[in-house]
Amino acid sequence: MQNDFISDIQILDMVIDERMRGLEDIERQYPQQKISRTELEQYKAEKKRFIETNDKKCQQQYESFKALVADVCKAQPPLEALSDSAINATNAFPSALSFGRLRISHDLFKNGRTFVPRILAFPLSRALWIPSKKDSLKQNSFVGEVKNWVDFNARHQDNPLFYKVIILVSIPEQLTDKSMVYLERLLIHGPSCGMLPILLVDEEKCTTSKISKYEDLFKKITDKAVRMNELCPLSFKHLQIEEEKEQLPEDEEAR
Repeated sequence: MQNDFISDIQILDMVIDERMRGLEDIERQYPQQKISRTELEQYKAEKKRFIETNDKKCQQQYESFKALVADVCKAQPPLEALSDSAINATNAFPSALSFGRLRISHDLFKNGRTFVPRILAFPLSRALWIPSKKDSLKQNSFVGEVKNWVDFNARHQDNPLFYKVIILVSIPEQLTDKSMVYLERLLIHGPSCGMLPILLVDEEKCTTSKISKYEDLFKKITDKAVRMNELCPLSFKHLQIEEEKEQLPEDEEAR
């Protein structure tokens, strides 16, 4: 799903790029200060045909992409559309996770913009850390023939392990050296064991603090975990992309 999703956005951006380059070619073929009246009429007609054909092509690709977004949101509703009936609606783990709210826009599109989620392949292979102003920590990885959480569940379908997310909001000042060792082990082994650590990190505090453990811990985090926006980067030549805050669901029980 992740590759299809990104591929569709890339194709949309490429179609827009082809349109822009085609218009530039037409302008080069008909330098305005040197063409005759007949050539001017040819220029106008050719440009009109090109725009009509390529605007239709861009719109068709845009509609195709929106249909894919609709399928993704139907399978995994965005936060504001979440309800108790859409939580854990299947008995299988998904191959990808959708989250967040990105606004993708371009002047060519009739409605101007559409909102799409980010897509991550699941399960994640590394822990996540996010810049930001229970169970005991997993210390061991799988041993023997079992390679990871996916492999374990494939071998034990009658008694699978649940996938767990551990969220650490900021780094507490009271974090002991022993806890730092456990946290590092969790960062290394957690994702493969079906236990995903997500850390909200005050980057400025960690990099400017005079407390050495903050600096040491931040280095471990950046070495062992991946920053959220690096995990699923979206950058295109023509499409404008803005990240927006997700809205809470209207369904009180889903909250």
